[in-house]
Amino acid sequence: MTMQSSHTPGPHIASVATATPPNTVSQDVLQQLARKHYKGRLSQRSLSLIDMLFSHPSIKTRHFAIDDVEKLVDEDPDERVARFTHWSQELSAQAISRALARVGLGVGDVSGLVVNT
Repeated sequence: MTMQSSHTPGPHIASVATATPPNTVSQDVLQQLARKHYKGRLSQRSLSLIDMLFSHPSIKTRHFAIDDVEKLVDEDPDERVARFTHWSQELSAQAISRALARVGLGVGDVSGLVVNT
């Protein structure tokens, strides 16, 4: 979020906030899911990279905006877009509300917004 005021020469970052999807899945579960659904489709090298990715010690869980990660494998593209649209709006609203609350600002005080997914 950027803000202009008489105290600053130009736009500046007034606050930063994040929001994460409500569901978490362990790295182990995701590794098993990838192997289950892609073992016959991927090379051994690719499977080894997946194993390395999901066994990295610095990440324990990942956040998803879906109740059942199994649905990710064969999800209908239109359903995926609808789910993404819903959750991107919901999570953006949460992060914006948090960022504004941290600095005591309202929606009318915002002149710019940067979003990263």
